[in-house]
Amino acid sequence: MVDHNLRRLSSVGLTTGNFDRASIMLYRFPELFYRSNPSSCAPIGNGQDLSEGTAKVFSTFILVIQVWHKRSEQNGSTPLKC
Repeated sequence: MVDHNLRRLSSVGLTTGNFDRASIMLYRFPELFYRSNPSSCAPIGNGQDLSEGTAKVFSTFILVIQVWHKRSEQNGSTPLKC
């Protein structure tokens, strides 16, 4: 599974943002796993705290859900219940 997750994807049809080396979502490996040391692909940070980039994405996602929920209520639709 890890081998599959680390392979490159075709860029056709993908929308991507900047690579966030401080993301908590990155695998952390020993230095010998990288082609160079230091590596621009290696994560930085402690792997425990949300990076500024991750926090921004989460904040945006929460805002979108709140707007969708409010519009659902205004339209008489059943809002998402969690």
